[in-house]
Amino acid sequence: MRIGILSSNPESWRMQQFARAARKLRVRFCPINPLDTKLEMKDGKFLVRHPELDLTTLASSIHGGNRKCFPYILHLLDHMEGMGIPLTANSLAVWKTRNKFVTLQECAKAGLRVPDTFLTYSQDLALMGMDKMHMPVVIKLLESSSGRGIMKAQNIIEVEGLTGTLKALDQLIFAQEYVNSPGVDYRVFVVGGEIIGAMKRKGRKGMWKANIAVGGRGYKINLDSEKEEMALKTAEVLNTGVAGVDIIEDERGPMILEANITPGFEGLVKYTGINPAPKIIEYAKSIAKK
Repeated sequence: MRIGILSSNPESWRMQQFARAARKLRVRFCPINPLDTKLEMKDGKFLVRHPELDLTTLASSIHGGNRKCFPYILHLLDHMEGMGIPLTANSLAVWKTRNKFVTLQECAKAGLRVPDTFLTYSQDLALMGMDKMHMPVVIKLLESSSGRGIMKAQNIIEVEGLTGTLKALDQLIFAQEYVNSPGVDYRVFVVGGEIIGAMKRKGRKGMWKANIAVGGRGYKINLDSEKEEMALKTAEVLNTGVAGVDIIEDERGPMILEANITPGFEGLVKYTGINPAPKIIEYAKSIAKK
């Protein structure tokens, strides 16, 4: 069985984990750089060409993440689906999780709690909206990741500066209430409709972000049933077989903060000893075309 994985960095630590897991599970592992592909439609049939690989032989494919040329990645996923290749996440699921506002929209429509949030192109409307939010507030880029592109404004002067910068860069203004859970959140790994691991993340002293990528630490935990149900439902409504769901909590209870369709798991391995790579390969095998 040949399983593909889309990634522009086949030598990364993450890809090495997938390759090792595939060998143990006796699966032929095929890294595919999306930027080395060509999409064709001929006589109503879909074909993805690659200089070295025959993608028609793939039994399924894992979305490994690639921030370069994102619109092309969506076309590639659609094309692979048109070829009948089962995917761990289709193009719509990838788009919904890449755009953090859409992620929250989908979760809220499904009845999941999310932080108070607004999105606008107008700086004037953004500043008006701040009148109804307590300071500090969090301002994000729509496609932020790993704790980067997320800023905290302590007062209206800082809000004006940050929103003015976004406006000058022709970016949408995405703002959110600051949830009073100083430097603490929960990362839950969901694969194939099951929770395979979770950790509590805590930022360095004085830091309000808990992400491992910006210096946070992880702690192995046993999730309570409410957070388990929220994480599973988030993956379900986003229609993805693999997800890293981030949950934050204050006195009102837990809320969905975001979901990642290609979650990094080096921190999970380091702090809990749980490696999701074998489970992800097993899931890709389970959805493979016969």
